[in-house]
Amino acid sequence: MKKNNSFLQQYGVEIILLVVIAMLAVVLVIVLSSHSKGKREAGSKAEGSMSAVESDQDSSEDAADQKWSITHVALPQAFEKATVLEDRIYGCYYENDVIMISICDMATGKEVERHEIPEFEEIQGITADKDGEVYLVTEKNGQGTIWRIGTDGTVQRSETQVAMSGNGYRILLICSDNSGRRYLCYEGDDIYEEPSGAKFATAILRVYVLDQDMNYVCKTDVKRTYLTTVITGEDGAPVIFGEDGDGFYTQKIGTKEGESFEQVRMDDVMPWELERGNGYLLTEQGILFYRDGALQLYSMEQAKTEKLLELSAAGICEEDVISIGMKGECIEIIDQYKGSDHSEYTLASPGEDASRQTVTIGMMFLNDQMREMIAAYNRKQTAVTLVPVIYREKYDQELAYQRLTMELFQGKAPDLILTDGIDFDVLAGAGAFLDLYSLMDQDPEYGRDTFVKSVLKAHEINGKLYEMGPSFFLYSMFGAKSVVKGRSGVGMQELLQILRENGGDINSIYGFSADESVMTTLCALGMDEFIDWEAGTCDFTQEGFLDVLNFAKEYQGKFHESLYNALHEKELLFVLLMIGSVEDYSLWNGIFGETVEFIGYPTTHGSGTVAYFTAGLTINAKTKHVSECWDFMKEYLLSGYRDELGFPIVREQLEEVLKASTEEKYMINEVGKRERCIKKHYQERDNKKATVNVYKASQEEANVIRNLIENVSGKHAYHIEIVKIIEEEAESCFQGQKSAEQVAGIIQNRVQLYLHENQ
Repeated sequence: MKKNNSFLQQYGVEIILLVVIAMLAVVLVIVLSSHSKGKREAGSKAEGSMSAVESDQDSSEDAADQKWSITHVALPQAFEKATVLEDRIYGCYYENDVIMISICDMATGKEVERHEIPEFEEIQGITADKDGEVYLVTEKNGQGTIWRIGTDGTVQRSETQVAMSGNGYRILLICSDNSGRRYLCYEGDDIYEEPSGAKFATAILRVYVLDQDMNYVCKTDVKRTYLTTVITGEDGAPVIFGEDGDGFYTQKIGTKEGESFEQVRMDDVMPWELERGNGYLLTEQGILFYRDGALQLYSMEQAKTEKLLELSAAGICEEDVISIGMKGECIEIIDQYKGSDHSEYTLASPGEDASRQTVTIGMMFLNDQMREMIAAYNRKQTAVTLVPVIYREKYDQELAYQRLTMELFQGKAPDLILTDGIDFDVLAGAGAFLDLYSLMDQDPEYGRDTFVKSVLKAHEINGKLYEMGPSFFLYSMFGAKSVVKGRSGVGMQELLQILRENGGDINSIYGFSADESVMTTLCALGMDEFIDWEAGTCDFTQEGFLDVLNFAKEYQGKFHESLYNALHEKELLFVLLMIGSVEDYSLWNGIFGETVEFIGYPTTHGSGTVAYFTAGLTINAKTKHVSECWDFMKEYLLSGYRDELGFPIVREQLEEVLKASTEEKYMINEVGKRERCIKKHYQERDNKKATVNVYKASQEEANVIRNLIENVSGKHAYHIEIVKIIEEEAESCFQGQKSAEQVAGIIQNRVQLYLHENQ
């Protein structure tokens, strides 16, 4: 496929940032979605249904391999460290200039004991033994201290014969086993002696074993290689877990002088997620840990990893976890959710909670923002549990999309679906999703007026709305006011005329990426002009598509040492890029050296096209949980916008963003003086003139962006299978083997067949 020769050069930090953000938004959407389905039997199709295939199954059979009942117990404080033993939770936290230890009842979360540590030191770890004694390890100025809280409530420094820290060592943890022994685990650098007698400095993991009176019993040293740590077993005793040149292994720790154990080698090839995991715990079933927002279990017997629980389904974010544990088949988690003023104890028990409805949300992959949204929703719900179904976890890109599509037709798909990575318009046209307008019109609080109408309009399919996201960007072509002269919504021929009037040609346009073909970019910006998704028809023989085809054939692009100079000297006349803030517009005004005007995208009407920055969300037309789905949809739209990541879809939030753009931000500099903050910056290397700082936008600039948003037309979207067809056939036109008209006719036939097969 022919590509342009104009690469995005390093004109400056800000311009590269703008382009990278644009490409990231695009790349997130590009996943293979090739699939081929035979023609379904002809017949009438009822509105809102994809086929006559029905199912009694509410959601994907892959929603979860194991069902969990989740209970949360609020704890009185926000703990730094915590552990669970029997029916008690032991936590520690800072309060003023001391450390407090709180002992809570597991069932109620109420505090039953509180103890004060009279010195303010850094908390390293906490443990409790089978008799109820508590041990706290703290560190100050490189030296460690053990605090012992007896069953009678006395608090004392616990003397021990071992060096607490210093000399390059750092305390990892303290723990107690069921036999009353205590273990102090360190890591650091020491002299390591080989069996041959040779000595050398190396990284060492050291575990001291102490008796119930904190007297030294023995120690174990392990030379650290790729990964060496200690994980706590079910009996409380730590086990060494490491990886060396021969693979992963576990090793028991000797509890008397001279006692040692052989390494138990694990498979030579181990899942990489073990190395990237956190919170390792040794259980009878294997190694429990959390990674990428989920609790995982590695079975040493079967040499494979299984996901047990998506933490967001339990209302938990991975980064907030303080401790994990197992009680029989139940999972125990203590976390501090998003800096809240208290921690929570969560118990996940096997089996489904009959008092809560399960609503599933399907996606190709689950990003951190959506994990956070799902966790927040589940944390405050008492009647609904939202469970993610991640198709890319079990299937490759192509099969994942095929699986989701098949389940939509069978009535087994999740209740909610994120649209990243799916051929959304084809499925929407086939009746796979609910019309969101019908839900807005019934909602007494959040109707159509709640949202930016022009963005909703741009995403309509024959007057219906199937997809929404909390934030959006604008794509448009823009140039200097002296060139544009107030024109907008121009067609391709008018664009070429403007270029000629100003001494330019088709290559006087900047903004096409070297990472994708010009044809792909043009199709993503205007596919709705050529396809009626709901009717399942297309027209690629029209003049507008021939213009696109010829544009992609002729465009070569030019290399410019300086974007700034090329714009000022009128070597470049237009820029085709994404606008995500008023400050972006202010920055381009500075780069051009005069006011910028938007002409839109030449083949569509209006001032530009729109794309959701945060993933779009849709509702399965066959869900039995419509009100619950709409409830989460509203939460997503109202709370999902992140500052400086595009524009919010909620109208009131948009007005707040526009207003904030006209206000300056201030900071206190290193000498204590108040100074203005730069909101946007552009700088070219070796070009002192090419420096633009944006401190605030003018009210006029904010009004221009408001008007731009109000006049968007069409949406930016990738349709992988259709673009693949277009690029395959367009190549013969680019090579001069066929005329544009001939190629357009072939594309028309192939795309129409594809649409027919997917209706």
